[in-house]
Amino acid sequence: MMREWIGQFKYRGNEKYGSLLGEIMNRAYQAMRYEFASLKHSRFKQSLWSVDVVTCVPVSEKRLTERGFNQAQILAEEIARRNKLPFLSLLARPQDTGKQSFKSKKERMNTMNNAFSVHPNMTNL
Repeated sequence: MMREWIGQFKYRGNEKYGSLLGEIMNRAYQAMRYEFASLKHSRFKQSLWSVDVVTCVPVSEKRLTERGFNQAQILAEEIARRNKLPFLSLLARPQDTGKQSFKSKKERMNTMNNAFSVHPNMTNL
């Protein structure tokens, strides 16, 4: 069932699954926070779970036009909202790298070179 929900959300543009998948992601996030906080060697506690802001991987304008929305942004905004954290678009994706699912690992790595830049509005902060 989960595979179907993700497929509906990511590939078929059913935005309505965003809230449901965001809740599932949030529960996993909370479980991981709790697990790491209870470790006896808690050197990871501060660095991994001290969250100041939530962001996401941007999509290219071409992909955004095709899909109608950025799935990663919707999920990131859900996590931010549920944890009372700010959401900021920190990165821009100035070039379309094509569909990654049809590429080998090496091809994906090569097409990601220079695929992202700092979002223009973030340079003034």
